[in-house]
This record gives sequence, C-alpha cells and structure tokens, in this order.
Amino acid sequence: MEMLSLIIEKALLKNHIGTPFRQGNISITHLLFADDLMLFLNGDLSSAKGILSCLKNFSKITGLEANLDKSEVFFSGTDSRTKRSILEVLKIREARMPIRYLGIPLFTSNLRAQDCWSLTGKIRRRISSWSSSHLSQAGRVELIKTVINSFQVFWASAFNLPKGVIHCLEKICRAFLWGHDPSQKKFHSTGWNDFCKPKGEGGAGIRKIEDINNAFQLKILWNSMQDKNSLWLKWFKAKYVKRKNFWTMKFLPKPSWGVRGMFKARSLGMPFICYNADNEEEIELWDQPWHPHGVLSSVFSRSCTDSSLASAKFLSQIHSANGWAPFLSKPSLSEVFEFLKKGSFNCNGRNRVIWKPTSAGLFTT
Repeated sequence: MEMLSLIIEKALLKNHIGTPFRQGNISITHLLFADDLMLFLNGDLSSAKGILSCLKNFSKITGLEANLDKSEVFFSGTDSRTKRSILEVLKIREARMPIRYLGIPLFTSNLRAQDCWSLTGKIRRRISSWSSSHLSQAGRVELIKTVINSFQVFWASAFNLPKGVIHCLEKICRAFLWGHDPSQKKFHSTGWNDFCKPKGEGGAGIRKIEDINNAFQLKILWNSMQDKNSLWLKWFKAKYVKRKNFWTMKFLPKPSWGVRGMFKARSLGMPFICYNADNEEEIELWDQPWHPHGVLSSVFSRSCTDSSLASAKFLSQIHSANGWAPFLSKPSLSEVFEFLKKGSFNCNGRNRVIWKPTSAGLFTT
C-alpha cells in the first residue's frame, strides 16, 4: 500500500486532488489500516476525478483493485448538485454518519449517551443471559471483572465515555452484583466504592469505569508523547498548540471531544509526568515539566524573579555540564535555586518522558 500513498501524495503536490485537512505543512489525504482505506478529499468534482485516476494507476501497477461495491462516500457541506456529479464519477453509494467500524461507532460530533446504546445494550443482554444461573456473589464479581469490564475497556481505549454512560454502566453492574433489576431500588449492605477498592484494602478488586476511562485517556497522551512521528500528534500541534506550550496553554474554547480528552489527560497526568532533562537545549525552562516537583511557572511567578532568570527560555541557559549559572547564587534567588537543584540531569543527549509512579519510568494500564 506504500505505492498507493506515493501516488496520492504526488497527485496532491500536482493539485490533482485537494484535502480539507491541511494545516501548515501537514496534509491528511488518507489513512490505511490492514486492507481498509479512508480517503479525505475536498467536496469538488476535480478531486473526485483525481482520486479515481490515482486508484486506476495503482491498479495498473500492482494489479490490485478497490472493491467499489463495498465502498461508501460521505459528504459534509456539499451541495446536492455537486454530490450527484461526484457520485456519477465515482460510482460509489452515498452513506451517512455514524457508522460502525471494528465494533465501535464513527461519528463527526461529540460522543453522546445515545451513541453508546450498543455498549449498554450488549452488557444488558449478557447479564440477562446469566440471570437464570445460580451465581454466588463471588461468581458475579468475577464476571464483572473479566467479562463486563472487557467491553468497557474496548470502548474506553477509543473514547472518553460521557459521565451519564459511566453512571448507567455502574448502575447495571451494581444491580447485577446484588441480584436485582437495575430499575429497582434496593438497600446494599456494602457500598459500590468499597467493592471497587483493591483486595489488599478490603475490596473486591473491581475497577471503577471512570478509572478505566481516565487510564486510557492518559495512555493516549503517553503514546502521543513517546511517538514523535505520530500523525495525530503532528496534526494536534499544528492545528491547536501551534507556537504555544501544551502543558501551560489555556483550555481551547469549544474544542472537539477528542481535543477535550487531551486536555483532560493533561490535567490528570501533570502530577505524574516529568521530562528527563538530558538535552537541556530542547527543554523549555518555565513551561515544560522537566522538574520532578512540577512546572516551574506553576511554582514561581516569572515576573517576581530576577530578570536574568525571567528572561531565560531554555534550561541550557541556567545549567550546563559545568554546573549552574553564576547569577543563581544571588540571595534573592535562594528559594528558587534550592528548588532547581532538586532536578536531575544525565546529559546523554536525549530527552525522555518519565512516568514518575513506576520504577522503570514507563506508563502502563
């Protein structure tokens, strides 16, 4: 499929096709997963003809052809006349969002509670099939931990589940645990939060859905920071972060649900993430979490410090292999200097993101 990518990129450079997803020097024209292909094009006739030409060239070179009977085209903001012209050229049927792909829905709006009905319905049906069985409470706990939680994990790995859905799922699990219908109210001798504690703390070891959700939001953030070649990370930086610093920039007005999830993960992960400051020339002194005790700008006001320190942008301007900058020994900077000296430096030329709660420094769910 690399051949197809090259053909599409060449067509984009020659303006034979256009894409709505263009930000700076980043253009997203297609995504590939296994044998599936998603194309993102401008809603005009020239782009439709251009991509059809790309597919025909790919077929001539490789002998592989796209199955148009299994293909669908989605429109957004395209007038009806242009739609008809594009459909006549492509000979592909029109479809509408949302659709299901690999067991989860794809949609263009924020994730709503009704979008998760298939998840809640699947769990209800599975629990209903167990209701006739004579299960002990220990058996019910194991089914929640192994089967029900697996459904939730699959969705949480892709979406930031709405609070209403989380509340509904926990209500279903609580009812199953105590053996009654979710629509009925019943006194429980032990609270749900107590059941969700680790076994070592007297609980049953059931993982709360909100905790699962948060863990996977952090995983997306962690993977984005580890993979510098991530297309998602490049697009996110080009479109939303730009010249600002992700760790200190203000929350964006009316962000998409995906972007909102990144900012939520930032708030959750800030106390646990630290840059291993090995290449100090790349570390922003005030705005990146290079210090184990937090971002410097959140601990000390930049305007209230010495002008030499306030004007420093990179860590290399105050620290090097030879030690600290002389101006830090000023009495007025004694408190800041004591804080700075608690940072760690290896000076091996590479910056690495550290997950502080683990000895290996790696995030894991």
